[in-house]
Amino acid sequence: MHTRRLLIPLLAAILSLADIQGIQARDFYVSTQGKDTSAGTRRRPWRTPQAALSQVISYMRQHPGQAVRLIMMQGSFDIQDSLSIDGSGLSAPLTIMAHRGDSVVLQGGRRIRQWTPVSAPTLLAMWPMQCRGRVYEADLRALGIDDLGQPIGERNRVDLYLDGRRQTLARWPNQGFTRIVRAKGSTPVRTDGTKEGILEYGHGRIDWWAQEAEPCAAGYWYFDWYDDYERIAELNRPARTFRMAEPGSPYGYRNGARYYGLNLLCELDSVGEYYIDRRAGRIYWLMPEGTDPQQGEAILSLCRGGYMIGVSNMQGLTVRGLTLCNGRGGGISLRGSSDCRIEDCTLSQLAQTAIEVRGGNRNVIDRCRLRELGHGGIALNAGDRRTLQPAQDTVRNCVVEDFSLYRRTYQPAVFLEGTGFLISHNRFQGSSSSAMRLDAGEVVVEYNQIFDVVRESDDQGGLDMWFDFSRRGVVIRYNHWRDILGGTSCGAAGVRFDDLISGQHVYGNVFEHCGSHAFGGVQIHGGKDNRVHDNLFYRCGSVVSFSPWWPEYWHQQFNRPDHAKRVFHDVDIRSELYLSRYPELKEPYEANMNRNYIYNNLAVQTPRLWGGNENGQNDLHDNTLLPPGEAEQPLAYYLQPDVLRRYGLQPIPFDEIGPR
Repeated sequence: MHTRRLLIPLLAAILSLADIQGIQARDFYVSTQGKDTSAGTRRRPWRTPQAALSQVISYMRQHPGQAVRLIMMQGSFDIQDSLSIDGSGLSAPLTIMAHRGDSVVLQGGRRIRQWTPVSAPTLLAMWPMQCRGRVYEADLRALGIDDLGQPIGERNRVDLYLDGRRQTLARWPNQGFTRIVRAKGSTPVRTDGTKEGILEYGHGRIDWWAQEAEPCAAGYWYFDWYDDYERIAELNRPARTFRMAEPGSPYGYRNGARYYGLNLLCELDSVGEYYIDRRAGRIYWLMPEGTDPQQGEAILSLCRGGYMIGVSNMQGLTVRGLTLCNGRGGGISLRGSSDCRIEDCTLSQLAQTAIEVRGGNRNVIDRCRLRELGHGGIALNAGDRRTLQPAQDTVRNCVVEDFSLYRRTYQPAVFLEGTGFLISHNRFQGSSSSAMRLDAGEVVVEYNQIFDVVRESDDQGGLDMWFDFSRRGVVIRYNHWRDILGGTSCGAAGVRFDDLISGQHVYGNVFEHCGSHAFGGVQIHGGKDNRVHDNLFYRCGSVVSFSPWWPEYWHQQFNRPDHAKRVFHDVDIRSELYLSRYPELKEPYEANMNRNYIYNNLAVQTPRLWGGNENGQNDLHDNTLLPPGEAEQPLAYYLQPDVLRRYGLQPIPFDEIGPR
């Protein structure tokens, strides 16, 4: 009772001070039942987010220092163009939030209900007998949908979703790839390819594509770490070749490379496939069994490129509790903004990256779920690497799953550029390529789950860093890497340090079922001074795999113009700042090349400690490879602190890993 008597006047004093300082927010409301000519109050809410934001920003400019909450009530709001927020000159925070307990959806698509069975004999004749009667069509132009985008455009591609699952643009093969028989042309690329994009095919089914209006193809045209989409300009049936439209693949085309055709009406033969006839303004769809064409949630993405919410020059913005979905672009963009928060939001069924942050600092993305993404999850570009001023941006407690569905490489769950980030307590799951790409320094990656990635591409890691000797200070600790086993020739690793990546620190991780082909749980290609210790490797290809560079190659690559620009112009690794922060830079760059420190690691049900060529320069000590008789227990047994200590490892806080 005595404590309560003290707290009540203290609380009253705090609230009084908040009112005096103008901290108490002014609330405005948006409802699907409102009117844009209303006052925006709880009883007289606005109707559209566009009008509401315009009114709110105007109010904040007229009332400097007044914080505002824009509260959105239960319902789905159609968003056909980006909601733009320019915070220039605002001096108080803005919160855009769902009303407590309400489901608020910003819908960038259009529900299509007017489906009818296809009856045209010319169409029915091109599909297998079992598909006839199951293909439906809708007249999009009659529904007022005139912008049908592009079949493979990066910024204006149309996707179809059913009950939240992305449908498939009609393709062949329905799964996987076919292969180039021979890449023809007069300009050779290496010893097994050409530049021209005249490709010989082997399957007679491809003859059918000659009748298509806009045939396209997607593939790993030369390297299995780079995919691309291209239009087919011409198909020559007698020669069994097709020619790609210019400019073509930047790396050329290789004999035996993987590809598949898409945007092909004649290949509408698998459940969930669709095709848009842009000349006639119609869509055709082979519906999944049991789908009621009038009742099912079939949604066509409409909100055009860019981001559904585009924010610039904002201080202290919070976006909370919203669902954004079905856009042809991304979800939320913050540019030049600081101290902003995106929390408790769901972003799904977006064609491009869900959340982008460029510039600013101290921004937080917390407790968000991102799924069914054509490109990546979260892209952060902030901090100053030249002065090492950190961004102090944080991604935590987020789940990013089923991403990089359209662009199959270099579209990770988290892509960092700059310096000074924290990536903590997240789960990244389900991708053809990497979960994290770090073109950044001074990053802490901790307590994350990274599962089932690098399923299709090659020469990648669950976390990937590439070709910059100046990117340093990355700490990768207490993460769980599991089922990273893709790759086609080089392989897939849990953590990949590629091309000169040096000076990073990896400890306290659990690598489970990671490392394929030539790669181990960790893979180091041409870097030095990386430290890998106190990690548990369970059912991996090896602990660490090495592909060291010989001296001439090291010198050649280090001094390549693009790399020299990165380390001496974009930043200066000779500066006093860099030498004091990273003392190892004081030794000659080419001294002790390929020297890494690998110690106190435990390998269980793993055939060998090292993969590739350890080259005798690495410092390898006190690593334990359990013999078969000691390696028969489940993973949980080896995670026990006393068991880890028995083999010389520090305890791993495994129960703390993942979203909280």
